[in-house]
Amino acid sequence: MRVDFSKRSVTIKKIVTRKKGEYMFRKNIGFVFLLLFVPIMVFGGRPLSTDDAGVVDMGSYEVELEYDFLNDNDDVESRCLGLSIKHGMTGRMDIGIGIPYDIEPDDGLGSVELAMKLALFSLKSLAVSFVLNYAPGASEYTAIGILTVEAGPVAAHINLGYTAVPDSEEESGLTAYAVALEYPFSDKITLVSEITGELEAGAGEGAAEALLGVSFQAFDAMSLDFGIGGGLNEESSEIKFTLGLTYGF
Repeated sequence: MRVDFSKRSVTIKKIVTRKKGEYMFRKNIGFVFLLLFVPIMVFGGRPLSTDDAGVVDMGSYEVELEYDFLNDNDDVESRCLGLSIKHGMTGRMDIGIGIPYDIEPDDGLGSVELAMKLALFSLKSLAVSFVLNYAPGASEYTAIGILTVEAGPVAAHINLGYTAVPDSEEESGLTAYAVALEYPFSDKITLVSEITGELEAGAGEGAAEALLGVSFQAFDAMSLDFGIGGGLNEESSEIKFTLGLTYGF
C-alpha cells in the first residue's frame, strides 16, 4: 500500500520481511539472519497505488516523483506533487518517507508519512510482506498485509490494510483493499491495472476505483509511468490521472 498523494492519506497506492539453552539461541539467531538478510523476489511499483511484496535491495535507495490530478463527484479538482524515498536496510526490510505537496485546492505541504516494510517469506512464485505506516501530522497508523503471486508472465498483488486514528473521537477506523495485475508487454514496457477500495465502519458504501497504466523502463535505473482511472461508485472520484518517475541507486 503506497501513499496516495492525491488524497493526502494512506490508501491501498498512487502501495512491503526455537529448545532452550545455547542450541536454541543459535537457532533463533540463524532464523533472524535469514529473515532479515536473505533477499526475496522484487516486483514493480508505480503507477499502481497497490503495493508489492518486494523490498529495496540492501544499501540501495529508490526515489519516486509523481504528479496526481483528481476530479471528484462534486467537480472539485485536486492537484498535488509527491516525493517518496525508500532505503533498503537489509535484504528483507526497507524504510521510507513520503512527502506530499498540495497545489490545488490547498497550497502547501501535506502530511508527511513514514513507512517500514518487512518481507516475511517468499517461495518460487509467492511472497508475503507486512507494512507499517505512520503519519505524524495526521496521527494515523496503518498496517498492511501484502501478497504477491506470479503465474507465468503475470504478477498479481493483493493488499489488505487498516488505518486507525487514535486521536480522533469522531472518525472510526478505515479498512482498505486493493488488487493489481502486472503484465510485461516487452522488455521495457509493463502494463498494469488495479482496483482499490475503502470501507469505513458504519459509513455504508465506501469509495472504489479502477486504474489502467503503463510503466516504461527508460534506463536500467529509471522508469517513467502514467495511469488513468476513475470511480466505480458515487463515493469515488470521477477521474484520476497520475504521472511519475522512479529512480534507483
